[in-house]
Amino acid sequence: TPDGKARRWMPGEREAVAENWSDRPNIMATLKMAREHNEAHWLPPTRELTTRRAALIHVTPLRVNERFVGMLAQVVPVFRLSSDMAIIGREANVTPFILHGRDRVLAHPNLAADEVQSLDNPLPTIEEVGDLVLERFHTPDNEAPFGLRTLWSSKATAVQLDGEQYIFLYRELARFQPNKLVVGAYMNVNEAGTNAPVRRIRNSVAAGLAVLVIAVLVAALGGRWLSRPVQLLSSAALEARAGN
Repeated sequence: TPDGKARRWMPGEREAVAENWSDRPNIMATLKMAREHNEAHWLPPTRELTTRRAALIHVTPLRVNERFVGMLAQVVPVFRLSSDMAIIGREANVTPFILHGRDRVLAHPNLAADEVQSLDNPLPTIEEVGDLVLERFHTPDNEAPFGLRTLWSSKATAVQLDGEQYIFLYRELARFQPNKLVVGAYMNVNEAGTNAPVRRIRNSVAAGLAVLVIAVLVAALGGRWLSRPVQLLSSAALEARAGN
């Protein structure tokens, strides 16, 4: 509420815990910000107030007849987001990631464990995550790998590391200000043959090329068949013109 009184629910709990947070400057500053906003919005990554885990907080201002009556804050622990990404990565045989700004990592399979949230900053740097491939994200060997140069809303880069080639596919989400998010994934090109989605894409491309070749051949043969009577008529007209 506007005076800093709170009721909070934890997953699995049936009753709310009532507390007074009016003596917490960060809470009162967030309340003031919510009062000035009409739309729901995300706060910068911070530490959750009760568990001290790194968390994302989504704030919704609450009003009754245009009168500000408080805010609803929904807290998402960062390690849970990373846990979901670890599952996605295993299913697709890729390594997904989300960067917050240039060098902070919001989600990565290596951050799926709860104990990694003991860092001083709510979000670790790329180097602190311990992913040597991800550390090359800002220094790629190839800015636009062949075959991926026509991407519209996404980008692709490639890096070489220890004799292996990796492809980054990512998208920049600038609307999350002041630090944009970079959502992406990378895969080992040498292992792409065992990747079912990549194999399906490769088969689709091959089938498309085969259909294209067949279509060109049919068009060429059909064109010759249709044009032969016209050519004969044209030759006959030239003969008649010559008086034969």
